[in-house]
Amino acid sequence: MMSIFRQGSTSLSKFISATGTASITSVLGNVNTPFGLRGQTANFIVPSSEKKIIPIYRAYPSLINKGENIVKVTEQKYVDKFDPNNIRRDLIRRNSQNRINVGDIVRVTNKDNSSFTGMCLAIRRAGLGSTVLLRNQIKKMGIDMRFSIFNPKHIKVEIVRKSAKKYKTEKIYYVKGIKGDVKSDLSNVGRQRR
Repeated sequence: MMSIFRQGSTSLSKFISATGTASITSVLGNVNTPFGLRGQTANFIVPSSEKKIIPIYRAYPSLINKGENIVKVTEQKYVDKFDPNNIRRDLIRRNSQNRINVGDIVRVTNKDNSSFTGMCLAIRRAGLGSTVLLRNQIKKMGIDMRFSIFNPKHIKVEIVRKSAKKYKTEKIYYVKGIKGDVKSDLSNVGRQRR
């Protein structure tokens, strides 16, 4: 019944004359009015006799071997790009002799020759996203900064002085404000030997 109404006022009048009921016109009102069914017809649908051909393209060759993890492969590619000599990987590798430990004094030098030296409070070993948290005291105020190991903006990450004390955990946030905290500016540590 609704499909007959959607076709326009002529079909509606044919429906009324065929069924012989006049009550439907009293309910719907005049069909030619702006509030009638003429405004509800779908005039925008144009039937087409042409067939649409959807092209099917050949699949691209796989960039990784079957069974490999794409995240690990991509991460390894960027680690090789940012650290071709394995120097930075040795800084975060657990079984390396040159690794960064908490409590060590570490200097990070940027491309614009600015540097930050601080005591390492935390190490996050997460592949390409590995970071170290360094703490220094500048103008009697404690400053914490987190640096990414594999960030290409950092041209050098070096250990200035190893810690005399061995900590069991890799995060020593508890030293802030107590005896083991940084007491003075560490920017000049290790510069006398150069």
